[in-house]
Amino acid sequence: EFPRGRRYEDIRTFYKLADRCENVAVLDEPLYHYVYRKSSLAHGYGTGNAKELMDACGELCRYIREKYPSLSKECDRYLFLEHIYNLNTLSKAGVFPGEDVWNVSLKYLEENRAQVKNLSSKYKLSACLLMGIPKIYSRILYQKERFGEWKAEGIRVIRSDQSGETGRNSEVCSREKSEIFHTDSSLSDIGCAPMISVIIPVC
Repeated sequence: EFPRGRRYEDIRTFYKLADRCENVAVLDEPLYHYVYRKSSLAHGYGTGNAKELMDACGELCRYIREKYPSLSKECDRYLFLEHIYNLNTLSKAGVFPGEDVWNVSLKYLEENRAQVKNLSSKYKLSACLLMGIPKIYSRILYQKERFGEWKAEGIRVIRSDQSGETGRNSEVCSREKSEIFHTDSSLSDIGCAPMISVIIPVC
């Protein structure tokens, strides 16, 4: 049964039900539809939701590793992707590096960075930016999310021309870039450096 008083009860339960099935059928026809609400977990993401989500994903992988050791590598990749999702979603919600829940996921990525090589280009880029320039990238995600909300509300966003603020940001970007390539060569080892060097001038 679904756990009471816990979020992400589907993640905590469905894999146990699937494990009891003798046969599983896959259909091409979409039969399950989501209803998006502003008050839903996906739209109200924060530190509490993040902790619950990562706890639920951890439970799932512990279960699979114990019963199906041959799937351990798949679990490692799954958890890595979930930590990327967690950091991206926290950033969009305005939770930035320095918060405990943010630091836990970032530490997981850094300790398991070899997983980057197994990701698609989309997630590889995200992982590289989260590990390489977490403060800058998290702010970019946040501003991008706010810009999307402004557009949805019909508010015109005016981009300012060159200013002192732009110059300051460029200085910060240059400093971050210097720190990355001089103190963390492991990012270059997994192919992150070229991606980060392309993004930094933009910010």
